[in-house]
Amino acid sequence: HLETLGLACPREHNPADFLMFLLQAGNEQQVRQIADAREGQRKAAPAWMADGTSAKPVAPRNRGFCFELSTLVAREAKNALRDRGSLLARFGCTLALTLL
Repeated sequence: HLETLGLACPREHNPADFLMFLLQAGNEQQVRQIADAREGQRKAAPAWMADGTSAKPVAPRNRGFCFELSTLVAREAKNALRDRGSLLARFGCTLALTLL
């Protein structure tokens, strides 16, 4: 996209970093050119992209509270058991503080 504006990103350079550099250190004309091009893209975008997103929104699934809770508990249990060192340290600290 930047190449169409005459602002080619150097090879082996991150395009996002290059864009940020142009916006911070570029002259007023370059910044205005980038802003105008972005505004033109927004106007030409489909209605579902009007908020600047790049993908169609996914309709939320109507899952019940119990399903969501069980999913979160299962994920937390898996993460806790995966890192046994931290789990033992947490329970050891709790036990030590209880005995004090």
